[in-house]
Order: sequence, then structure tokens, then C-alpha cells
Amino acid sequence: MSADNGALTKVLESNLQCLSTIANVCMLWWVSSVVFSGSALSTVWLNLEKVKALPWPNLLAAIIFITTLFASMIVFGGWMIRTTRKLQAETTGILGELGEKRYFGQPVFRGIVVGVAIGSSNFFIVLVAWLMICYDILAGRT
Repeated sequence: MSADNGALTKVLESNLQCLSTIANVCMLWWVSSVVFSGSALSTVWLNLEKVKALPWPNLLAAIIFITTLFASMIVFGGWMIRTTRKLQAETTGILGELGEKRYFGQPVFRGIVVGVAIGSSNFFIVLVAWLMICYDILAGRT
């Protein structure tokens, strides 16, 4: 193994460790975000009359804050998909330079991308549910 191959192998190992970290972070992101989203939606829903009675500035600030928070969950998912795809392309290039099969590990990369996309779609549904609750809150005010 030449020095170049040794360096490429170390980068490859680093990429695979990074992929493992991405998978762990995404699992934690999804679980904690689902729990938070469910708690936030249920709290607002159960206290809908109190929320409707909030002064306009407080109500609008809360709506903007929570909407931004739910949207950021979707953006984070997109960022993780993009990062995983870049890592996949780099890993494929390294494997090619090492003379290995370029498809080695590709199902793992695709699995993470698909899993994060499915997880992000959950937060799209949460965002739509939140916007429907916001519509109900704002429609009830005159």
C-alpha cells in the first residue's frame, strides 16, 4: 500500500465514521423533534381558548416563533440529506481511486437519505397541522 493509498484509506475511514455520526444525529433529531412537536401541538390545542385570548403582539410572536421552529426541522432534514449525498460522492471517488468497487456501501448512504426524507415528511405534516391550528386561532379573532 503506497502512502497515497494509506492517506485515502484514512479519509475513507473518516468518511464512514462521519456517516455513522450523521445517522446517530438524525435519529436523535427525529425522536426529540417528534416529542417536542407533539407536545407543542397538543399544548396549543388543549389551551386553544387561552391562546386565542392572548394579546395580538404575543400571539403573532408565538405563531412566528413556532412556525419557524417547525420549518427549521424540515430545513435540517434537507441539510442532512445534502451532507450525506456530498459524503457519498466523496466516498465513491475515494473508492474508485483505491481500485475498489464504487458501489461499496452505497445502500447505507441511500438508506440514510431515504430515512431522513421520510423523517422530514413527518415534520411537513406537523407544519401543515400547525398552520391549520393557526388559521383556526386567527379566524376566531375579529
